[in-house]
Amino acid sequence: NVIGSASQTSGSGGVTEVRQRGYVSQLQVGHLDRRFLQVGLRVDEFSVFGSEVAPAVLPKVGGSWVVSDEPFFSGMNRFVNSLRVRAAWGQTGRAPGAGAALTTFSSAPSIVGTSVVSGAVPANPGNAELKPERGQELEFGFDASFFSDRLGVEVTYFDKTTNDLILSQPLPPSLGFTQNPQVNIGQVKNSGFELTVNATPFQNDFITWDVRGGMATLKNELTDLGGVAPFG
Repeated sequence: NVIGSASQTSGSGGVTEVRQRGYVSQLQVGHLDRRFLQVGLRVDEFSVFGSEVAPAVLPKVGGSWVVSDEPFFSGMNRFVNSLRVRAAWGQTGRAPGAGAALTTFSSAPSIVGTSVVSGAVPANPGNAELKPERGQELEFGFDASFFSDRLGVEVTYFDKTTNDLILSQPLPPSLGFTQNPQVNIGQVKNSGFELTVNATPFQNDFITWDVRGGMATLKNELTDLGGVAPFG
């Protein structure tokens, strides 16, 4: 007896429920409107993480200094109208899709005697230890303007390392699962420069012409495959 030669009646339905709770706290302090410090903390709890995973704690800290407002810079104002340097460090997280950590089943018909009845087969084994990807980034740069603020330049360098990448782990078909579970494995690094230029070639009482352009470089390197042999 085979399923294909029997009369079949089928139906399907699904419900996905996701719950997320987050807390964000941020403090910024300034001194003489020249020097600024910002610290922050984010805590996330998400039902798509594994049941054995603690909430994600993501801190950040950053600062900036308006150098052009300092008294010692007064002699340079005719060449550089404004100059601000900045730096920041922080962590970010990325969550998997809904239900990624759960063990799931798929409906499947089966034959009992001469009748077709409903049944289920394993779909995804799940992963109770599935946690978010965690990225850590350091960036610094400066903003400057020239020619009576008609030309502005923004330059930023960034270096980011992401750990616990969320990837699908292939399983042997003999285990009976039709889907591959998601696991935290590997590390990737990103670094590069970002450059933005703003210019005002023409301006009068009626018309202002602004031009903005930008470019960026990116080096993306997979540095760890979590024990998986390198492949081409």
